[in-house]
Amino acid sequence: MFQLAAFRVIPQWFEEEQRGAAFGIFFSSLGLGGIAVPLIATAVESRFGGPWIFRILAISAFVFGSITCIFITSNRQAADQLNGDGGEKKATDLSVIKTRNMGLYVTAIFIQTCVQIIPNMFLPSYAKYIGLKPWQANMTTVVLLGMTIPGALLAGVLADRLGCLNTVIMFTAMAALTTSTIWTFAYTFEALEAYCAVYGLFANVMLTLNAPVVISIVGIERYPSAISLVLLTNLLSAFGPTAASGIEGISRIEPYLSYKVFVSTGFVASLIIQLIVRVRKEKPLFVKV
Repeated sequence: MFQLAAFRVIPQWFEEEQRGAAFGIFFSSLGLGGIAVPLIATAVESRFGGPWIFRILAISAFVFGSITCIFITSNRQAADQLNGDGGEKKATDLSVIKTRNMGLYVTAIFIQTCVQIIPNMFLPSYAKYIGLKPWQANMTTVVLLGMTIPGALLAGVLADRLGCLNTVIMFTAMAALTTSTIWTFAYTFEALEAYCAVYGLFANVMLTLNAPVVISIVGIERYPSAISLVLLTNLLSAFGPTAASGIEGISRIEPYLSYKVFVSTGFVASLIIQLIVRVRKEKPLFVKV
């Protein structure tokens, strides 16, 4: 819920030179929550029992959500610009997909979001498959989510200096490289944790910098419609893990190898589309984009 609000409100308060860092700070909190919730659930279950996990989490969500709602507010002047100087616009103008490069970039978003969550979901079971202990399997998730915190901050800082699209391309290339090399040959605890650390640092860049890149493509006036289309794409990408599991179920190769290939191929495909968008920007390679 707060992600949706952030996509709309953050661009109202921060100019182009600061948007990357602003979104980086916001999305770094997702990794913190991903680490904190399992730890809280484990502590509550051991002391008060399973039902209290949901009660404590619900109370926490209500308290912190209420505080957040108090502080989330629109910049009226910027909001008027987004809504046509106070006038009403359609919630989603699908013609925005025809904007130069927008269709290509939405395709890249769809492909990348389809695959980027797969390691989060299947690394614990993969760890057990290669003979690791349960606590070692749990550590894969902790390390991966933990590294998304500095990853989001780093992506935001670099985006403001090198350009959002340039940063997305670099981080996507690193995610593809680490998956196709480190995870493919990760059969020990040390190798798997190394993959989780590097992958967690780079893989979440699309979520962190989606909004600034979309603004650079369609402009601030058409941004609300464009980001709505992006969020719809994110919902559809939830079928990525299902597709990967289906391929794994019918494959006759080494267990989990199809997941590795699926994720690597997805990142490479997304990277190729991003490079096409970058070339179509018609700016020199080292210019901030």
